[in-house]
Amino acid sequence: MSVTEYNLGKYCGITFARIKPASLFTVKEEDVETVMDFALKFKTKGFEFVCMKYLSGRVLFFVYHVGALEQVFHCRLNRDFLKKQGYDCETAGQAVALLKER
Repeated sequence: MSVTEYNLGKYCGITFARIKPASLFTVKEEDVETVMDFALKFKTKGFEFVCMKYLSGRVLFFVYHVGALEQVFHCRLNRDFLKKQGYDCETAGQAVALLKER
């Protein structure tokens, strides 16, 4: 098992187990291709991997389960809170895209 695989499990395992809707983790730039290979495999299970930012030779990824994040997003209290924070979006995917911009 590579360090990238280990870190993916360590930092995103709780998301893959559907206990938490999303996780953040970083990898070295040279390991992005490995992460994208996993992204393709996990996409069939409803997960998305979003490259959020490049940070001095590292890449920050946001990993989420689409259905789980949509469920959190559609809770009225959560949407009201997010709207106050400037996330006036219709879907969780739109909110993730706005988060990436910020």
